[in-house]
Amino acid sequence: MNKLLCAAASIIALAGCETANLTSSPIVESSDGQDRRAEIINDTPETMMRVRVQNAATGQWSENILVGRIRKNSSKTVLIDDGTGQCLYNFTATMEGGQTITRRGLDVCTLASWRIFRG
Repeated sequence: MNKLLCAAASIIALAGCETANLTSSPIVESSDGQDRRAEIINDTPETMMRVRVQNAATGQWSENILVGRIRKNSSKTVLIDDGTGQCLYNFTATMEGGQTITRRGLDVCTLASWRIFRG
């Protein structure tokens, strides 16, 4: 019973976490001291279901980096660091209705936020 309660507490703690890394492995932060966290702001009328990023140097897309979803007029902060020291990433967000919104060449070493809206 005690093990079950500990497992439930761990799941609840993880569910409240608003940061994510590029893989399911432990966070591998680059050693250059750059802060690669960015706030993703959803200013659309739909819930954001997924966000994937692509290291511009390798061209490889990540899995979904969101923990949960971002509801309309809400935001979450994510860690975008794969340990390579790269700063330029491409982003793609998938909305509840299936539409994708892509932005290329964002410098995550200087980026404070990415605001997603329909214009």
